[in-house]
Amino acid sequence: MKKVNTLIFSLISICLLGSCHKDNTYSLKDAAGFEVSNITGVMASESVYQNSAWPISEDAYSYFNCRYIKVDFDIRDEFLSSWPPSELKDDAYCLHVDVKDVDMYTSYGPIFYISHNTSYMYFDGMDATYRSKNKMPNKFIEMIKRDDKRVSNESGEIMNKTLELKIDSTEVEVSWLNNDSVTALKSLSKDGLNVNLEMYGGNEQFGSLGSLLPSSDINQTAIPGDIMLYQSDKIVLFYGSNKWSYTKLGHIILSQDELTNLLGNKDVTITLSSK
Repeated sequence: MKKVNTLIFSLISICLLGSCHKDNTYSLKDAAGFEVSNITGVMASESVYQNSAWPISEDAYSYFNCRYIKVDFDIRDEFLSSWPPSELKDDAYCLHVDVKDVDMYTSYGPIFYISHNTSYMYFDGMDATYRSKNKMPNKFIEMIKRDDKRVSNESGEIMNKTLELKIDSTEVEVSWLNNDSVTALKSLSKDGLNVNLEMYGGNEQFGSLGSLLPSSDINQTAIPGDIMLYQSDKIVLFYGSNKWSYTKLGHIILSQDELTNLLGNKDVTITLSSK
């Protein structure tokens, strides 16, 4: 009997100390493979049909650190299958999370969806679709919504700054657009920003900005000289043409031959600075 009791106690200890989930809930690390400390930025949209996005406060990151359960739920079918948008289908707040120091998220981070109808948060995790055990609090949802007054104040502080661009050691003239993406890029470049670019497709060079910027992607044709934002965190310089979904940032004032000489022979490093 003593041996049986010892065995039972050992099994219970292993379960509690190991990977068993007694209440069938999972931490963020269990489900998604990262922790709040790995989050470097979150871009939010109020709808899956909205092509603009904006950064949310770091104070909101802690809300990702909740308990999750595995669910039989198809995010694409529930949130992304209705076009045009219909009141008969659920919609969701979209949270694009930028993650550092986790190999599985080196190219892009996970997307979390908070249902408009139920306020539960969903995402496709490492081995299943997960849902927050509890509904997301209203305070978190209010932090997600775009604060136009805050954005206006922040934009006003740097709107008079100019953004300069160097390709390797060559300073080039750029006609920058006046949009939220460029304003955020100015802020990101206030202390100087170096970005290593890679040649791609025989028509462009691209590189990671290391941060998520507001975006308003539309399908458009980039022409030689265009500077585009791709997937909110990558900058693309074109010396040829390509049609894709981008947010336009500006245009380099050089001829196509001059652009090809600068961008068409080897990978380059660009330097952005706002003054």
